[in-house]
Amino acid sequence: MTKRSHVADAPDDASELPDAKHVRTIPVEDSAEAQNASAPAPNSPTGAAACTADDDGGKPAKFPKQRMAVLFGYRGSGYKGSQLNPGQNTIEKELMDAFVAAGCVTEANNDAKKVGLNRCARTDKGVHAAGNVISLKMMAIPEIVSAVNSKLPEQIRVFDIFQVTSSFNAKNHCGGRQYEYTLPTYFLKKSYKALYPHSDLPVSAETTDSENYIEICKHRLEPSDLAHLRDILKCYEGTHNFHNFTVGVKFKEKCAGRYISSFTACDPYIREDGVEWISLHVSGQSFMLHQIRKMVGLAAMMVRTATPSSLVAKTFADVKINVPKVPGIGLLLRQPLFTAYNAQHKQLHATRREIDFKHYTSSVQPFVEKFINADLYASESSDHVFLRWCQNIDLRSGQYSWWLTAGGDILADLKPTNSQQDGVEEDDDEKNEEE
Repeated sequence: MTKRSHVADAPDDASELPDAKHVRTIPVEDSAEAQNASAPAPNSPTGAAACTADDDGGKPAKFPKQRMAVLFGYRGSGYKGSQLNPGQNTIEKELMDAFVAAGCVTEANNDAKKVGLNRCARTDKGVHAAGNVISLKMMAIPEIVSAVNSKLPEQIRVFDIFQVTSSFNAKNHCGGRQYEYTLPTYFLKKSYKALYPHSDLPVSAETTDSENYIEICKHRLEPSDLAHLRDILKCYEGTHNFHNFTVGVKFKEKCAGRYISSFTACDPYIREDGVEWISLHVSGQSFMLHQIRKMVGLAAMMVRTATPSSLVAKTFADVKINVPKVPGIGLLLRQPLFTAYNAQHKQLHATRREIDFKHYTSSVQPFVEKFINADLYASESSDHVFLRWCQNIDLRSGQYSWWLTAGGDILADLKPTNSQQDGVEEDDDEKNEEE
């Protein structure tokens, strides 16, 4: 059985991304300890974190304050996203509270601005991360990783904390982000002509209510549908205007332009419960709010309605269509990439530790399996998350059928009025980027 797993060593170059024929396998790498043995660890008494105790024995020891990189992962279920947001329970709030409790940030400095916090990726609510990075100024206390982890819930784990240059910025020095979306293949099962009258689907008297969940889970992705899916994903690659794949961004806004270096589909795999799954890998410089979930949403709807891949290019034009986003539970931030930063500072400082999650596979993989993959499969089995999405979309098929057509054309004259589209999609309140 092939499991959903974190791929931790894909480089910036899209041509070197994991082969789409392989499903989320992790190469065997040397451990973080072996990779960085020559560099003094910040939580080692001989490293950068060595403390300078006050001469007055009655006062607590003082520790040097340094800019640190924090490498961590999390299960996003139950959190309102990753970024600090006043009054909301977020991943960064948990981290900041843990830093204070562990003694590496004072209570008075429990503030993003005071510690100069910056992040390489911001994820939406419910979205997971196998690898993410933030940077901030903090005291280099001994055994800092274990101290912080002892104050965190199990679904958030810090893999390493070490000193970086004072000018390091996790967002600006990040060269790209790699995400993955995993879904059951019945999610791509063909719908019905009666629901999408302009599509190339065959005429059928059946409806989605004619099959129960157990029968639906027996679906296997046809080779022709897998090829169609891969063709669709390929159309996203390159620099395009993705205004239709986010919220609140218009066609002429500069921020709508995004670069996708690679978007691939792995071969399907079957779990022990008999359900077939498939993982999609996407790599790019940065992504807007909901962008990946909407790109997957469009691709899934096109496969379900036999819409030709030529539609994708038309969504980049100055025409607005309402693309629904797929469930957040399937989305995983695999890792941010710091290839250029690592190369530059390796030349300047031979002992400088690089920011690369390939050194932490022995810690990351068990965490992903236990807290992320298990949550995904259990949620689908108990709540039928993906089935409910398909059913809800088909109930409102009239809102989408005008652009899900046999020729891949957007039939703007058949677009429903604004009042008819009310309630088509409930977007989250957050107005930040995903990355």
